[in-house]
Amino acid sequence: MSASTLSAAFAIGFLAGRKAKAEKEPVRPRIIYFPLTNLEQQRGPPLELYQELAKYNLPPDVVARIVERSEEVYRKLREVEEAEEMILKATRAINENKISPTTYHMLINRYLQRYIEKKRELEEAQEGLRALLRSVGTLSAVQRPLG
Repeated sequence: MSASTLSAAFAIGFLAGRKAKAEKEPVRPRIIYFPLTNLEQQRGPPLELYQELAKYNLPPDVVARIVERSEEVYRKLREVEEAEEMILKATRAINENKISPTTYHMLINRYLQRYIEKKRELEEAQEGLRALLRSVGTLSAVQRPLG
């Protein structure tokens, strides 16, 4: 091949290449929304709990404290379950190639930290409820319901 053949080929390729341009195609992004908080609406204390505690002839202020602590334990339990659910959803999403590994690691780190924190808070709330029940004496000294 001579130099003039290479020059001609280069010039033709250069001129033809300038006419061919890259085409832009719009691509819709894949967005997966992982809510940070999705707890149920706070409901009033269940009537069954009040009825059960009424069988033990406890003072109303003690019943109110027990119900308050039990609601706190329930709320913390829901938060722990939500963190577990989000970790499971992120794992499913990475297995189905719906999210990138970087997003997966970010989500796992976030919800694992939240899970550890909420689990610790749940244990503290449960211990507080147990201590209240022990101090009231509902586990052994309070009159048991008849029947």
